[in-house]
Amino acid sequence: MKLLLVPTSVLLVVAWLASCSPGQGETAVRLDEEFALSVGQRVRVEGEDLRMEFLEVVADSRCPKDVTCIWAGEVRCLVELVSSGSAERLELTQPGLSGEPSRQAFKGYEISFAVDPYPQEGKQISRGDYRLRLTVRKGVSLSRGILVLVHPHFSRSQHHLLPVKSESLPTSS
Repeated sequence: MKLLLVPTSVLLVVAWLASCSPGQGETAVRLDEEFALSVGQRVRVEGEDLRMEFLEVVADSRCPKDVTCIWAGEVRCLVELVSSGSAERLELTQPGLSGEPSRQAFKGYEISFAVDPYPQEGKQISRGDYRLRLTVRKGVSLSRGILVLVHPHFSRSQHHLLPVKSESLPTSS
């Protein structure tokens, strides 16, 4: 009886310690690499003070494929971002029929995202079928005509803002 009690006690202690470890249930992802989240799934960005959880699809009014609509609609997803110990909820909105990922800025990061699957006529999308495809980038972002240069070793007060004329921006061909 004593022989069985010792291994069982050791297993219980190991299980308890594992349940107390930080980041339990989180997957590690890297900057500049696409990853996908299901509703309720969490990730942490390796080497960064950033964690993210896909909380829910708030609304999906996208016009289904092969249907003529007067409005393309949109899909809105709620995510929770944790940085520097502070949690913030952010609603990511992607227009329907866009074909390109949308972008959202957050504390020096650019989050590119797209929501799958795309609606089809007559088919309901269940909560568990949604996937939020994301790419997190750090650095330069353009916001309302201001070029923001963000260097990982500078504090916020050291970021440099440069006015940019629209004719000086590169165009895509």
